[in-house]
Amino acid sequence: MQINYKFKDKFDIWFFVPIILLLGIGLIAIYSATLNNPIAENNFTKQLIWVGTGIIVFFVIYFLPTNSFKNIAWPIYIFSILLLIIVVVMGKRVSGAKSWLYLGSSLGFQPSELAKISTILALSSFLSKREVDIESFKDILLSLAIGFIPIVLILLEPDMGTVLVFITIFITMIFWKGISLFGLFIVLSPGIVAISSMFGALPFIATLVIVAVILIFFKRGLIFSGSLFAINLASGFFTDYVFRALSPHQQIRIKSFL
Repeated sequence: MQINYKFKDKFDIWFFVPIILLLGIGLIAIYSATLNNPIAENNFTKQLIWVGTGIIVFFVIYFLPTNSFKNIAWPIYIFSILLLIIVVVMGKRVSGAKSWLYLGSSLGFQPSELAKISTILALSSFLSKREVDIESFKDILLSLAIGFIPIVLILLEPDMGTVLVFITIFITMIFWKGISLFGLFIVLSPGIVAISSMFGALPFIATLVIVAVILIFFKRGLIFSGSLFAINLASGFFTDYVFRALSPHQQIRIKSFL
């Protein structure tokens, strides 16, 4: 049996055009910045090679069967977690964060970049299962575990910028899955309480009161509500420890952001 379909049915041109535009803008920026700089004159050529390589890899991956991604999701996720553990133990410190692994004297890479892709694949593999109910507390916790294991390891480097990227990825994916307002509250409330604790005791207590009122409004079980409130309380106390573990320039960046 022969299946006929047009190229546009398989390939989304409006997905590809913005990528090419961004790549073009980047190449123009690098070319103009290095035009009269002998030290950095090879940067444009290197970037052009990587752009060409990236486009080839893009097309190869784009036309692979979707089941192939499910098959490799968990092996790549576990491998990236192992790399994150290794980089915490023996990584090279650059700009205040121990986030680089080097193969030899010159070839280096950041395991967190691979972890971004692997976490997306692993979380997608989990959320796509029919038996997964994103409204159940158990599946929310499992989703949090998949998303936050790499986040905790990256915090140990520490690299707050990459952590924010992971949090954005996680929230986007569970929102796309169709999480309810209360489910989103379960996920976001510990982070909101943690941020409020950085402004002092009064904002911290006020936020906890709001959390308690919301839990009463949704009328969940006493054990469930108490457990969730305890998690929020612990996140506020734990924030101070994490904040002190960050490098000074990252602390300044967070304070400026807030």
